[in-house]
Amino acid sequence: FTRAWQNGLAFGHSLERPDGGADPDLMHARVNSLSVSDTVMLWTKDDEPESFIDLFRVLFEFVADSFMAGLPLRGAVVEGPISVSTVQHTAASAVFQTRVLGRALVDAHELEKSQSWSGCIFDPSGLEHYENKRTQSKSSLWSVDQLRNLRKLISFDVSMKGGSAKYDTLNWTIRTRNDLDRVKVEKLFRLWNKSSQSKRIDTIIENTLRFIDHVYG
Repeated sequence: FTRAWQNGLAFGHSLERPDGGADPDLMHARVNSLSVSDTVMLWTKDDEPESFIDLFRVLFEFVADSFMAGLPLRGAVVEGPISVSTVQHTAASAVFQTRVLGRALVDAHELEKSQSWSGCIFDPSGLEHYENKRTQSKSSLWSVDQLRNLRKLISFDVSMKGGSAKYDTLNWTIRTRNDLDRVKVEKLFRLWNKSSQSKRIDTIIENTLRFIDHVYG
């Protein structure tokens, strides 16, 4: 899980180890992150178009790599301010306090928790904000429509707890499609001892397969 997350942050750059292996080179990271257990928060330094695309690229790698490692994720991308601070107190031992606050954090958490599948959705107001900033700056970066035409963003009726709603979603399957049939998806969902008798997991699997079929069917 940590390796998938760090690979995304490093944008594919790596450092060789003396034993011949390699680790993600986080000197190239341009997206901030905080991980607590299996929850990862990602945020950018500002709301410029370049920062949005950096975040998009990290999510693309992270969601796909995590899924293939047997750790299917739910994600939500929103736009808004947050406040982050880390304080180190030196006493008998070093004590660190890290705080992440802001309405955007609450919105992302609520939107993530409302989903019943493995995937990542984009709040419409965030995409509108990106498009407005991109247009104002006359940026040559992909427009939202271009991301849709390239099928990096897929419009999909996402299964939510209590219903469904149409969102632009991250097409993380681009990197993994050749390996994603029903048997492989079910195996990945249950790789880390998820209950084979869980109706909730069965529903999430079916909703995820429905997305894959929607993309490639």
